[in-house]
Amino acid sequence: MQQRAKSILTAITVTALLVAGGVAVVLISRAARGPIYGGQGTAMEQARATLAPGVVTAADALKAADSLIVNAKWPEAIKELRKAATAFPTDQALRIQLANALQGAQRWSEARAELEEAISIGPASASMHVQTGTLANKAGELDKAVAHYQEAQRLEPNEPRHPLFLGMIQLKQGQEDAAIASLYRATRLDEHLGEAWGTMAEIELRRNKTTIALQHIEHAREAQPEFLRWRLVQSRLYRRMGQPHKSVDLLVNLPQSDRLAPATARELADAFSMLGRHADAVALLEQAALAAAFEHKGALFIDAARAAERGGDIDKAKSLAAQALSAGNQQAAVLIADLSKIAPPPPPPPAPEANPK
Repeated sequence: MQQRAKSILTAITVTALLVAGGVAVVLISRAARGPIYGGQGTAMEQARATLAPGVVTAADALKAADSLIVNAKWPEAIKELRKAATAFPTDQALRIQLANALQGAQRWSEARAELEEAISIGPASASMHVQTGTLANKAGELDKAVAHYQEAQRLEPNEPRHPLFLGMIQLKQGQEDAAIASLYRATRLDEHLGEAWGTMAEIELRRNKTTIALQHIEHAREAQPEFLRWRLVQSRLYRRMGQPHKSVDLLVNLPQSDRLAPATARELADAFSMLGRHADAVALLEQAALAAAFEHKGALFIDAARAAERGGDIDKAKSLAAQALSAGNQQAAVLIADLSKIAPPPPPPPAPEANPK
């Protein structure tokens, strides 16, 4: 059996030298620790026996899996690639393709594990660590995501996206100081990286550090002037600083599709309300509710009803709350009941009689 294993290894090594010389080094290194096929019925022999007809090499296995992946036949592709990865355990391309199939099936953690296997086989690159970190993030494995983004940053220290991605994950972990350090590093590498500036502005706004937040958001707006999210952050900053008129100026002339988007409509309505323009807030939120997709209608009608209540128009508030109820919003019934308890305003005093001649 040992002689058989030696002859098989020699054949594989010759093939590997012809295909990719680096692979032969790995095979020889493994052989130095003992025969790959050390014993009857090893996992590799068993796996090769189950491969599809005509699949003799790792390249054959990849080609056979390609048609399955192109047609999104994820379970079949995963099954065949797992067998091939066992049969050819040092082939990095098989592990990468298996990770792709698992990603297609949205099996994020398993895909991350296969890319880690590919990295361990080598050669590893920063982009592979970024892809692995992204899969770990999707799987909710934030510590693993951080480790891979840090390694990508080590391998490519001048690439600004690596600290940007790292900072985003650190923020998800609640590590705001670490996130700011990473995001600041990203801006030092690329001063036009709007995502980094804008995210730092959001963090500082939550910390109520309005001056530094305003500096950051101005950089973000300069880098990405058409990005609505940064405009909304700037508007919230203006309101926090007691300058709602600047918020109105920033948002009121947006294209209608942007102005009536739920987040924009709420932000602009809040600015109107701070200025005492309750009727404008109600009209905007009602218009946004009518234009919104069904899943947003109820919440926007509720917001409009509360804006009407703040403005003292109880009848309008009741009408809007009823529309929210019709849209399936469960809070509407409570609001309607609360509005019904509010006494109607007294009628206006009669007009004074004209002085008789």
